[in-house]
Amino acid sequence: MSPFILGEWTVHPALNRITRGEETIPVEPRVMHVLACLASRPGDVLSRDDLLEWVWGETIVCEESLTRTISELRRIFGDDPRNPQVIETIRKGGYRLIAPIEPVEGAPAGTTFEALPDTGKPTGVPPLVVWTLVGLIAAAVAVVTIVWPPRSRAPARPTALRGSPFTSYRGHERFPAISPDGTQIAFAWDRDEGSDYDIYVKQRNTESPLQLTDAPENEVYPTWSPDGSTIAFLRGGEEGGIFTIPVLGGPETRLLRSRGLGPGIDWSPDGELLAYSAIDSAGGAGSIRFLSLATRESTVLTHPAPSFQGDFYPAFSPDGRSLAFVRSDDAYMHDIYLTRLPDGEERRATFAQGQVVGIDWTRDGKELIFAAAPSGNFSLWRLRVGDGRVTLLPTQSDLSLCPSVARTGRSMVYEELTFETDVHQINIGRRDRGELESEPLICSTRLDYAPSYSPDGRLIAFISTRTGHREVWVCDSDGGRPRQITRFAGPWILQPQWSPDGRQLAFSVTTSGHFVIHVADLEGGLPRPVFPEDRHQVLFHWTTDGRWLYYGADPGTGWRIWRVSPQGGEPEEAISDGRLIIGPSADHEALVYEKLRDGGLWSRPRGGGEETCLAPGDIIRTWITAIPAPDGIFLTTPDAGGALLAHYTPETGIIDTLLHFPRYSGSTLALSPDGGTMLYDRTDDAQRDLILVEHLQ
Repeated sequence: MSPFILGEWTVHPALNRITRGEETIPVEPRVMHVLACLASRPGDVLSRDDLLEWVWGETIVCEESLTRTISELRRIFGDDPRNPQVIETIRKGGYRLIAPIEPVEGAPAGTTFEALPDTGKPTGVPPLVVWTLVGLIAAAVAVVTIVWPPRSRAPARPTALRGSPFTSYRGHERFPAISPDGTQIAFAWDRDEGSDYDIYVKQRNTESPLQLTDAPENEVYPTWSPDGSTIAFLRGGEEGGIFTIPVLGGPETRLLRSRGLGPGIDWSPDGELLAYSAIDSAGGAGSIRFLSLATRESTVLTHPAPSFQGDFYPAFSPDGRSLAFVRSDDAYMHDIYLTRLPDGEERRATFAQGQVVGIDWTRDGKELIFAAAPSGNFSLWRLRVGDGRVTLLPTQSDLSLCPSVARTGRSMVYEELTFETDVHQINIGRRDRGELESEPLICSTRLDYAPSYSPDGRLIAFISTRTGHREVWVCDSDGGRPRQITRFAGPWILQPQWSPDGRQLAFSVTTSGHFVIHVADLEGGLPRPVFPEDRHQVLFHWTTDGRWLYYGADPGTGWRIWRVSPQGGEPEEAISDGRLIIGPSADHEALVYEKLRDGGLWSRPRGGGEETCLAPGDIIRTWITAIPAPDGIFLTTPDAGGALLAHYTPETGIIDTLLHFPRYSGSTLALSPDGGTMLYDRTDDAQRDLILVEHLQ
């Protein structure tokens, strides 16, 4: 939709921006979409149902989402709902736009304006607006003709796939691969939590699987040869690489020795190549490579940007003319790419899928089925290769991963994951007496994680999927009185950070395929983007004077640390050699960060000055999370079945191990302002089973 004038404001739908003179207000895409719908029929009453369908499409949201959107528009325009001048609420009817509208001066005659649908989401048909300038009347007043097409019904929701458990063993059954004829399934199984994974094969209608491997290292990602006689797999450890083994058992054959293998492997339909992901010994992004079974030589197929995490999960099309794979960018966000073979020309097939874990082709090669979490939990999705349309493939499982489709028949198998993540607390003040114990603080039947204390310690912000989507919540410091702050109903959200006065929360949220920093007022109103741009903004923290938000971004020359005003404006580079900001020091007088090239944790005074090394690179090379404390730095490092909580004292160089986290999820540590309580994420009751679908449509 082209710009238009609404009262004293100029609305720029394509830019998600509203201006008045020199004042510019960035607007959320959904908020702009609602405004565009109302502007397409000024004076007419649009029902709540129509607006929900046009703007949110198939996304399940409550009417409160629309109410909050209207409230945000009124806040922007300074409109009083009791005496409206812009948007009027019609009781039991809906909303109508009552402010005068006119096209921007200079718009050419016959220009077409369209209310844009929300990108990446299936929606009903949005209103189409045709503004035709038919002449000048009196004092050059434009006459506007509006064409309104009939409402289109949203497509019916597909029914959930009917599947039955193929395995239900103790431990975790992972990375299933169904045989070409659909009669057998290979998978990795650890038999019990904490042990290594081995490769197994199980036929239908049998209970006991056949164990193929029994090495002390993990063997994962089995894939079938086209004739169904052999299985290739990946092995980790010092002697790791790519191996093959007969399906009926027998001696292994090593095809490639490598320790730098990424997720996924696939066998070409002609049986001549294996596609896999690998990282050079010198580091960098992982790339997809071909291994010739005849010569044992490898060739590189894809070349992701050096700042990206790399390419994974290769999958050959049934005719062998295309290869699909997952690309992880510099903020660990995933999308599917397609490469035409043999020339290697690639194109991006999806946008803003969040995280992708496993892809496979349908037997006709017209669609891809993949597991992704663009919002909420992992689900299965269909990608129509011809036009790029993505639709949900609902299952009866809460979390669905790693689909595998048979090349004959209509069978599919996928991995079902069940787990629960809660926020636990530790009384750090008791560590000198050796009495550290953790106990649950924020719990529900959904995911609760990424806690953050308010400056006064009275509130805790966290992320929860209690509504079915990731949203920011706030509760009291004892875990009581939880209340929802955001209602995005879809995007990924990273850990919220408090403003120094405790009145606002800042966080990164995916909009238009990129993480963009948003700020939300605790008193209400929709979160607003700070500085929209076409690159990821991974928020680190808010400065203690409230003037700056520090974040990480890659402008095309490598990952850097930047800062931007919470009110917006142009960002500026803050630390050219920084990779990750841990946060302010305990006394809030310095900035603590990890250096990109030298490694280690460093500190720099908030007002500028010389940097100081707090912990050398060899100390933190295996760290998961770190948080500054008044007497040192708390660190977590990997450990069997979880992680270890340790305390490092820079003055002495001593590391004290404090506590074993049995099921640390590895995403967050939070220390209360008084230094007495620590919060962390804990995952419990994780189980993985394989689900077999007999009749995939």
